[in-house]
Amino acid sequence: MRRPSRNIEIFSMSVLDMFASALGAFIMVTIILFPFYNKHQLLDINTAAAKGLDDKIQNGTERIHAADQESAVQQTEIAQTGRVQAESRQCQQKVRDCKVTLAKKFLVLQIQWREQADVNLIVVDPAGNRFTPEKPNRSGDFPGSTGQLSIDMKVGPGLEVWQDSAAPTGEYKIIYRVAKLIDPSVTVSGWYIQRSTGRKKLRERTIGTIDTDVAAATIVVEQSGTITVTEAN
Repeated sequence: MRRPSRNIEIFSMSVLDMFASALGAFIMVTIILFPFYNKHQLLDINTAAAKGLDDKIQNGTERIHAADQESAVQQTEIAQTGRVQAESRQCQQKVRDCKVTLAKKFLVLQIQWREQADVNLIVVDPAGNRFTPEKPNRSGDFPGSTGQLSIDMKVGPGLEVWQDSAAPTGEYKIIYRVAKLIDPSVTVSGWYIQRSTGRKKLRERTIGTIDTDVAAATIVVEQSGTITVTEAN
């Protein structure tokens, strides 16, 4: 009797069921564990992000510190500049004060004599103020004027001085008057002193009369500070 032919099958339905079950179980386990894999990845991502943020914060802090140091240096330089400017302004003010002082046209007039006599120096300034022994302007005889008859000697040999520390521009008249005369005559020597010219001598005058105005010279002080002298005959 002939045996029926049989097909040998390696994968039977039972094996397929087993494989399907195993695959399903693997898929289920994978699905169950998948969030935990994501959690580790998210943790790594968060760690990396936090580290990057820390680096950025550190870099930002370093830049802020550097900026603060630069700002401090700039503030120091600004303070130094302010001090230099203040010193410069003080120097400029001193220069201006010096210029003002130099611009003042001081004028000094002086006479002297050797004889036994009383000679008065009389000065008439551009404002018409007449400086005499009676009105020397030591006590404010002429308000607004800085000139004064500072030295007045009554007995010769003698000396008299008129001065103005800020002589205004204009014409100054110099007059001699003999108030007392014991000798037959008196010879009067005169000088004027000014910043630009120094000490200059006036022509000597011999006077033999008393109580008479004798014109000695006319001095003109220019705006530039120069002086023009015209001596009387």
